[in-house]
Amino acid sequence: MKERFASFTIAAAIVSLLAGCTETQYTAYGNAEEDSTGMLTRNVEFEVTGDYYREFPDCAVVMPFLVGGERHERSLVIENAIARQLTGRLSRTIGPKEREKMARSWGIDTLNHDDMRVFSRQAQCRYLVEATPWGGDSIYVVFWTQSRIGLEMRMVRAFDDELLWRARHVATRSDGGLPLSPISAVVSLVTAAHLKTDGDVDDSLAHDAVRRMVLTLPDSRI
Repeated sequence: MKERFASFTIAAAIVSLLAGCTETQYTAYGNAEEDSTGMLTRNVEFEVTGDYYREFPDCAVVMPFLVGGERHERSLVIENAIARQLTGRLSRTIGPKEREKMARSWGIDTLNHDDMRVFSRQAQCRYLVEATPWGGDSIYVVFWTQSRIGLEMRMVRAFDDELLWRARHVATRSDGGLPLSPISAVVSLVTAAHLKTDGDVDDSLAHDAVRRMVLTLPDSRI
């Protein structure tokens, strides 16, 4: 029993140390060093194609965030985060509220990709930005927890789906610590459990993930 506890203690110490050394690194899409836990680095992988620089998009529509083809409980949070960050890169961004209002007036189904091409023409906004889930799940090991939100974002031309930009990233937040004594074990247990059950953390992580990815998008505002 003592040996098992000692092994867990060493593992927890390593996890805490690595989590404290995390830094953001920006790398070419697909070239990030493999780190499935996200504890060593915060990797933001991205690609800006030649078409982006040739066209310098002036307007983009934020697409509905879907999981398995359906809306998710965090969809609106993620869509609003995307719209907010894109306003610092594009002259015009059509966010979820404006998108749904316009779509209702035109009788367009925003969950249908072909319909969104029609929407793009009607709105005179030639580009679509979509996000999909990417990366692993949150980690919970009693005395330590890591909440994770992973997204992949793409900007495409509406009429032909030509890729202009893409990025992917897993935002993480950790809490808990090394159970060196009965008191510290209780404190670590409580803080780890609090992070796991805090509903605001996912919202904050979604904004962190989107902000870091959109930083790789060149500013094309007029």
